Amino acid sequence: MITVKRTHSSKIMKQINQQRVLQMIHSEGPLSRVEISQKLGLTQQTITNIMGRLLADDIVVEDEPVSSPGGGRKPVPLRINTRGLHAIGIEIAVKHISGFLVDFERNVLSQEEVTIQEFRDEHHTLECVTHVIDQLLMSLSNHSTIQGMGISIQGLVDVNEGIVLKAKELKWNHYPLRKLLEDKYPFQVYLENDVNMVAVSENLSGMLSESSDNIIIKIDRGVGGAIVVGKNLFTGHNHVAGEFGHYKVAYGDAALPCHCGGQGCLTTIASIGALEQQSGLNFVEMKERLQRGDEYLQQIILESADIIANMASNLVTVFNPNCVLFLGIWFELAGESVFQEIERKVRETSLSHSNQVKLMVLKDKLEGAQLASSVVIKQFFMIPTMN
Repeated sequence: MITVKRTHSSKIMKQINQQRVLQMIHSEGPLSRVEISQKLGLTQQTITNIMGRLLADDIVVEDEPVSSPGGGRKPVPLRINTRGLHAIGIEIAVKHISGFLVDFERNVLSQEEVTIQEFRDEHHTLECVTHVIDQLLMSLSNHSTIQGMGISIQGLVDVNEGIVLKAKELKWNHYPLRKLLEDKYPFQVYLENDVNMVAVSENLSGMLSESSDNIIIKIDRGVGGAIVVGKNLFTGHNHVAGEFGHYKVAYGDAALPCHCGGQGCLTTIASIGALEQQSGLNFVEMKERLQRGDEYLQQIILESADIIANMASNLVTVFNPNCVLFLGIWFELAGESVFQEIERKVRETSLSHSNQVKLMVLKDKLEGAQLASSVVIKQFFMIPTMN
């Protein structure tokens, strides 16, 4: 969210009013100057001043004048210059970094990806990120049209400070990623945890659009999650709420060490990484053997499914959501019948007032980098709040 301090009040109000106009045109446009003035209760002179700035910056464009019922001067409709405004989205994952350059209609103008077996150190990770960004920038002659860059990260992120708190596979620990990128590039950078980005997207216009309270659980090479309460993302005091991968599921001799420093975390047993380590096979090999009916792999999948169901049941009892959305390549590996078993167990073991929860698997989602670019577009139209 954009915030402004309670100083220089006239400048602040000018900024707020301009964002109100932008948001109005974005949501209801094309609109004439008179229509905007009437809808927002701003003087026509204020609207004229704002439109002068927005037109000069190519943020807004004028359409052909339309006939008015009473004759006279034809009003000129104004709309957002959606094809002249751009955003960059970057996904930083354990094995790859991908990037998209999009316009504000979300048309993909350029796409880049690098695959990495292992990041050597924090500098190597940053070099890979900037390589992808630089390749995207080469496809656009005028970089001033870029309104920002969103970054989706598999790790713990402090979105307010722009710091990656911990991302073991990326070799980042309290890493000031936003500052480093904003020092290098002339646009704002927005960081977010990858599952939180999915949560925001699906709650706005996806499978969770009609749900007010929901939980998202991602079982992939690692395990992550997000909590939404009253349509608001709940991040907790230190911005790390929803780290379900570190939910304790094993104790004593059965508890395996986790990269977080603890033991017995869900990610050490149920993640794809854990299954690969346990089976000695990679994801593709496991999938092929499961398709051939490998009983050993079927058994370890069922065991991890049982643990996932127990965790989900406890979360449903504690948070009482109306929806739980699962995603990640674990569900691709396990198949529909195993998910149905998870659903059955959650309903059986949750409290009676919670067991009507809807459980779903997200199969088709935008690339993380595309979600990240959407964050920029969302931020661009936000109205500042007073501090």
